[in-house]
Amino acid sequence: MIVVPMKDREGQTLGVLQLINAMDKTTTVTVFPKSVEDLVMSLASQAAVAIRNAKLIVDIKRLFEALIRYSVSAIDARSPHTAGHSRRVAAYSGAIALAINKQTTGPFADVFFTPGQMEELSYAAWLHDIGKIGVPERILDKKNRLSDEAMEVIVNRFELIKALKLNRIHQARHVGNISSPEGGKDGPDDSMSEETNKVEQEIEADLSFIQRVNRSNFLSDEDLATLEVIASKTYENLSGNMTPCISEKEFKHLSVRKGNLTAKEYERIQTHVEVTHNIVRNIPFTKTLKNVPFFSATHHELLDGTGYPGGLKGDEIPLQSRILSVVDVFDALTAADRPYRRAISPEKGGEILKAEAEAGRLDKNIVNLFLDKELYKI
Repeated sequence: MIVVPMKDREGQTLGVLQLINAMDKTTTVTVFPKSVEDLVMSLASQAAVAIRNAKLIVDIKRLFEALIRYSVSAIDARSPHTAGHSRRVAAYSGAIALAINKQTTGPFADVFFTPGQMEELSYAAWLHDIGKIGVPERILDKKNRLSDEAMEVIVNRFELIKALKLNRIHQARHVGNISSPEGGKDGPDDSMSEETNKVEQEIEADLSFIQRVNRSNFLSDEDLATLEVIASKTYENLSGNMTPCISEKEFKHLSVRKGNLTAKEYERIQTHVEVTHNIVRNIPFTKTLKNVPFFSATHHELLDGTGYPGGLKGDEIPLQSRILSVVDVFDALTAADRPYRRAISPEKGGEILKAEAEAGRLDKNIVNLFLDKELYKI
């Protein structure tokens, strides 16, 4: 028997190489010759190097995965509304891929994800929103149409408008009383009180309406018409100049019909997929992971071509990207409250997914598998 330790360059024993039952030409068990000992020592050394390299590859892979997870989690955590989003998207995507591998009939009977493809999908899922690092938090976390600071400016302005208008009414009434001292005993005061009440009520009603619109997620035609009326109103400022009650910029933000993002802000949000692609494509992935940049950057593409950034449609969108699209929408609907709306139940989220699939935007087969198998309950 020969037992030789397998040691790495640091002298750490990684295992042993053992040879037993040496035989001569007559198959009789004998001792190993000295020449064999030297050969075994060489083999043990090479085996140690191979084992050490294999462990290094595993360690580097684990380190890389940890860096991705923690980096993405840190970016998600910039907003309390998206914390954990990428982790859940990765989990949902993996569950769908595993479910597809188990299908023996139906649209996915001939589809199978290899371990390498599973890994590729996982990386793409984890990295799909990394580009949001380039989107300002004031847009990501925008809760209302106007910021609290901007709304405070409007409140203060309307208080000023009210004070100025009431002061001018009092001044005008005072001048009138001086020029007409024989006025009715109670008439002038009653008239002034009625006029000041009317001014106060109108200004307070306008401000209350603006505050309600600012918090709303949808602007009806009627509300838009009312907002336009308020925007057309002016007041005489302290310098004697006529000034709009709300600025053009404030009106632009308040008049958004759906949601709370202006067209410019929404375009800025959309740029996150391009930033994602620019970041991820510079990661030196192996050949088996070469599609990660494309998959991660196409999770907002829709089958009917209305998605972004490339407006891809149909077969131009790979299965992996379609999976990401479905689970990304689902998590955005059902996860912790987003700044612009409250979370909904998985059942209601499923109904929306089905409606999107019926409209030709999401993959119907993926949606049905995800919901029928209740893969969101992982």
